[in-house]
Amino acid sequence: MEYAGLRRGELMALRWEYVDLAGGRIRVERSWDPKEGVIAHKSAASTRTVPIAVVLRDFLVEHKQMTGREAGLVFGPSAETPLDARALARRR
Repeated sequence: MEYAGLRRGELMALRWEYVDLAGGRIRVERSWDPKEGVIAHKSAASTRTVPIAVVLRDFLVEHKQMTGREAGLVFGPSAETPLDARALARRR
């Protein structure tokens, strides 16, 4: 999600509850660690709100409709299973 400036772990932990499509914002509050799972950010500066670019908003709206998820993880095979980090690396 290059348009939002999120790190790989932040993408893996991103939940729909933190995505405000109407307001055009994403709250970045947590990350994903391969060994620990969901983790809090290491510093207060990492917890932030980022704007959603129009092109990214359109993608997220389509992705939400396609997955049928209103809550849970934005990316991944299910609302509670994060996207495989290797899959993210292959998409670059």
